Order: sequence, then C-alpha cells, then structure tokens
Amino acid sequence: MNPLIIVDIFSMVPLFFTIYLATRHLSGSRQNRYYILASYITLALLAVEVLGYSMAGNTSAFAFVAHLLANALYFILIPAIALIILWYLGYSEYGTLVKGILFMPLALNAIFAILSIQNGWYFTVNTSNEYIRGSFFYWTTCLSYSYYILVLIQLFKMRHTVISPSKLLVVLVYCLPIIATIIQYFYLEDSYITSSIATALLLYYLIVQEAKFDFDLPTKARNRIAFERMLATSEYKGQDLTFILFDMNNLKQINDTWGHQEGDYLLSTLAELLNKAFSPNGKVFRIGGDEFCVLLPRVTKSKRKTKMECFALMLMETNIKLAHPIDVAWGYAEAISEEGISNEDAITLADKAMYRHKAMLKESTLS
Repeated sequence: MNPLIIVDIFSMVPLFFTIYLATRHLSGSRQNRYYILASYITLALLAVEVLGYSMAGNTSAFAFVAHLLANALYFILIPAIALIILWYLGYSEYGTLVKGILFMPLALNAIFAILSIQNGWYFTVNTSNEYIRGSFFYWTTCLSYSYYILVLIQLFKMRHTVISPSKLLVVLVYCLPIIATIIQYFYLEDSYITSSIATALLLYYLIVQEAKFDFDLPTKARNRIAFERMLATSEYKGQDLTFILFDMNNLKQINDTWGHQEGDYLLSTLAELLNKAFSPNGKVFRIGGDEFCVLLPRVTKSKRKTKMECFALMLMETNIKLAHPIDVAWGYAEAISEEGISNEDAITLADKAMYRHKAMLKESTLS
C-alpha cells in the first residue's frame, strides 16, 4: 500500500473528531460555520487523495476516469479551503465587490481544472495511469499562496482581537499548508498538503479551546486565572511588575437602562483600547466585573506616562463615536522587591489610587 494513503487515513481520524467537537462547541456563529465547512472540505480532499493514490497504476478504464476526476477535484478544492479560511477570519463581512474579486480566480481555477481532464493544463495521466504535472499546474499553487498571504495579513490586522495564548503559534499553524506546498513543489512524489491542512485545523481548534482557560471570551482580555498565574510566575522568577488598574464607572446603570448587551459592548471596547495602547509589553486582564488590570514590566515614569497618554487619547477619540461614552478611573503602583513592596502590596496601592481617581471624577461631575 502507498504510504501516503496511510498518512491520509491517519489524518482523517483526528479530523473526524475535530469536526465532531467543533460542531458541538463552535457552531454558534456564522463565522465558526466557515471553520467547520473548511474541515469538511479537507476531509473530502483526503478521501479524494486516497482515491487518486488507489487508482494510480491501475490500467482499467474505470481507474483512468477515477484518477482524472480525483485530480480535477483536488485542484478545485485546494485553494477553496484557503478562501473559506479567509471568510472565517472576517472576509465574509466585506462587500459584494470584494468577495466577487476574491471568488473569481477560484471559479476560473475550477474551470481550468475541469478542462485539464481533456487538455492536460494542470495534470494528466500516462498510459500506466501515473500522475504527470501539466504545464500550468503552478497556477493553483500561486492562487492558494495568494489566499494564504491574505490570511496572514488578516491575522496581523486582528492581532489585538484574536483570542490566543500565542499569536505566533496561530501564524505558524496557518503556515503549515504553505510549507507543505513548497515541499510538494520540489518533490513530486511526496504530497502532504491536505494532511498538513488537516493538522492545522486540528491545532487551531486546540488553540481555541486552550484560550477558553486563559481568556475572558466576551472582552477577549485574559481572565483572573491567567492573572493569578502570571503573578505566581513573576514571583518565581523575581520579576517586578507595574500594576495599572482600570474601573469602568456607571456600568450597573448602563446595564439597567440600556441592557447588558450595551454594557458588554462597552467592556469589550475598553479591553480593545487597553490592548492597543499597552501592547506589545502590557498584558490586559479582566479581574472583576468592570475592573481590568494591565501588567507591565517595571518601566520608567516617562514610558508609563506615554502609555497612559496614548490610552487617554484613544479613549477620547472613541468616546466621540459612542452613544454612551466610557467613563473609567485608573490607578497604578509598582512591585519593588528591593523596597519590600510585593505584588499584593502593589495591587492594594494601585486599587487605592484608582478609587482616589474615581472620587475625583465624581467630584468634577458634580461641580
């Protein structure tokens, strides 16, 4: 038996479980359904590859036809997966013109793949029913690369909103099919593209599930568990941290008057602003209902002031666009081991500073 058949079959088994689990846990939104659709198509591609490998070398008329059809379907579906992943990452929200421009090359590729059965543009089979590359087989590869480049660009744009313990890990997962395609380009006998896509989909699902342990899903900030873990790690390594606490004012009033959906939207907006203002060094945690903490390595007063001024400016610009502006108080403190200020002491000091700021904001409102 061709060892590549074994690779594909073993890739199908975990992908079955990925689809099953994703259908149970990720089917709540339209975006997640694109992920599930990409998984189904990958499963179909693995089956097509197994069919193609099984027919290769068989000189019966049925085997010739099946081998040609399997290759045509393969060339049609490979770039389709990349496009569906783009849809999953947010391109489905774009206008009809953008989606039409992206879909047109895929449609032309499908037509050329079908015509290749007769004219051999992408592929053909010899008299021994063995696969032979056509003169234009690289067009499908270039199309897939174009889509995956857009995927990586989209991931870069989403770097502040993608929930993942490691953004680099997500990028590496999406690079797996690209690496496999490069290998396939130079080594005709080895084809691991589809199995690499299956592996990437499985790994991405695991990353999404892992993120639920560390992230507050409504705001996409890290949660209290991740906060406590980072404090323990910093103490173990002897690293001093800067604590900046933020508390949204009047959240209960907003929830009671305008509904929890509006309150959740303002919380997620605040978390997004904090991520943008304090990245890449600052990590944002939701440590209470309306309370966030940004943890930074100890920095100079000027650097901290610059970060806070950046956040204040972004908050002001955002509030102009909001129906219900975000009112937030903050306070900061540093853990300094040589001065005997522990993490717990710093949190207490930052909390007191935040409430002083809250009282000052309340007085200014009353006056």
